[in-house]
Amino acid sequence: MMRFSTLILLVAGALLATPDSLHAQARDPRGALAALAQLSPNLTRGVLRVTADNGNPNPITWYIQARDRSDGNRQIGIMVTNGVIARQRPRLDLRQALFPGTAITLSQVRVDSNEAFAIAQRFTRANSFRLGTVSYRLEQETPSAPPIWSVWCYNLEGRYIGFLRILATNGSVIETDNLPNSPR
Repeated sequence: MMRFSTLILLVAGALLATPDSLHAQARDPRGALAALAQLSPNLTRGVLRVTADNGNPNPITWYIQARDRSDGNRQIGIMVTNGVIARQRPRLDLRQALFPGTAITLSQVRVDSNEAFAIAQRFTRANSFRLGTVSYRLEQETPSAPPIWSVWCYNLEGRYIGFLRILATNGSVIETDNLPNSPR
């Protein structure tokens, strides 16, 4: 009976919480959303891509590509290390000039990197693998598409074991690609 009442309290708390308060609770101080919170508003509105390697669940360094709205939409590369902007400089890349990308609607991102890691952990465990680290990429393909986490999974020895695409809006897994014959 005690477990049932605890379950009812947990469900009631989840129903009463607003999406913003749930979002705030999920924020990890080393997560992608915390790294994005370091940006100035003119960069936040133009974030094109967020990437990182060696997440377990979160890496030391996040790499952010953004358009600087206050400077003619010039593309900027930002490195956030341990929650602090460590480097910020213009990016010069012909591919980016030809294919500028879509700004991520950050208000739609409800799944932070630590939650994407937990989803990847469940995925790898279900496939009899032990997750060591992940590489992340957060981006949005078109203005009307949802933001998506792409997560590459590696075992404890650093070997690739699978890939996930996760809706950053609600955590739904929309694509997987695992290698069943990879070393566990």
